[in-house]
Amino acid sequence: MPHDERYQDVAKKTYNYHNLGVGVFPEGEEKTPHGSGERYNFDRMYMMASTYDFTHKNMVDLGCNSGWFCFQAKLLGSAYILGIDCSEYGVMGGAIHYAQEFEARFKLGANFLDFNLENINMVALAQHVGIGQFDVSLVLSVLHHVENKKRLFESLYTATEEIIFYEDHEFWNELYDERGNPIETKGNGYRFGWNEDMSWQRKIGSIEKYEPMILNSYSESWRYDVLKMDKFRQVKFLGFSEKRRPFLAFFK
Repeated sequence: MPHDERYQDVAKKTYNYHNLGVGVFPEGEEKTPHGSGERYNFDRMYMMASTYDFTHKNMVDLGCNSGWFCFQAKLLGSAYILGIDCSEYGVMGGAIHYAQEFEARFKLGANFLDFNLENINMVALAQHVGIGQFDVSLVLSVLHHVENKKRLFESLYTATEEIIFYEDHEFWNELYDERGNPIETKGNGYRFGWNEDMSWQRKIGSIEKYEPMILNSYSESWRYDVLKMDKFRQVKFLGFSEKRRPFLAFFK
């Protein structure tokens, strides 16, 4: 089986929550393009693992929380894994201690750093741990917590060799009408008609329809400059996670 198809098959069987429990959704869970699950981590991992081969790759996860993606990447055969989060920040800040305790107990080979992202130099960090550059970087619903977004992403761009996976937490909370007034979106906001139709059939085929709309919106916002979108070889929309968060892959 060709390389890409093989990993897409692995990702579908392992991480696509829709295939777990014979496609039965837990009562009250919201459906997403690939299913539903606790924090939708299965969907996120499916989108990444079906796009990129983590085998023997060096990875960093910014805002790693309890380290779930770090451990999954390690199980997929990654080489050096580093998760970074700050125990003093926010409600979930202490979650990195769970990652450290889990690693100490099961010794999967992942590394964790308790550090504030505002003060980190990713280039210096990659060199410090002896890998030169990270092959793959994860920035999943964390950039909105960082004040100096441009500085951090610039540093990460230089420190990453192959691909950056990016999940946008605030995309739906920055809508404006024709007069420039903000549109209320939390809980019931729509963009491009998304969420007006909750049918499974419509969502499973949504990538081709929504990719040009998403990328065009990015090109007209602060994201285009901050995320250095003109510097990447390709920017690909992979789908929506957690109901409506754009999930993208930035290929260098």
